Amino acid sequence: EELDPLLAKIDPDLVGKRRGAWMALDGTNPDRLAHAAGSQKNLLLQVLRTLVPDEPDVDPTERGSKIKARIKQIMGGSESEAEHFQAVAEAVFTAYNVYNKYDHTNQKNARALRGHIHSGEALLYMVLIRLED
Repeated sequence: EELDPLLAKIDPDLVGKRRGAWMALDGTNPDRLAHAAGSQKNLLLQVLRTLVPDEPDVDPTERGSKIKARIKQIMGGSESEAEHFQAVAEAVFTAYNVYNKYDHTNQKNARALRGHIHSGEALLYMVLIRLED
């Protein structure tokens, strides 16, 4: 719930998107996992694109380079923090890939998706609190 005020500062509609993912996950729709994962994936991308609207300079050979470049740009930091921020960027990209699997390949493990959404939100929270520093 601490994530909602941070999302609202960026765009109040993001709070509804986040809550919608949880509603989908907890619902009875047979396609609920895909809906929840899709909402989380879209939330993540919308936050990153809002905070870094211009296409970042990327290495086209690196998987997830746009997501990772946006995370690095948001988090900034000193050289001593670079390794940590690289790990966060990699973790956010991995969360995106997990959501993508549920959204596109008909994954069926609701408990696992619940854990992935929780961890993805924790990563998003970490990125957003960095903006307040």
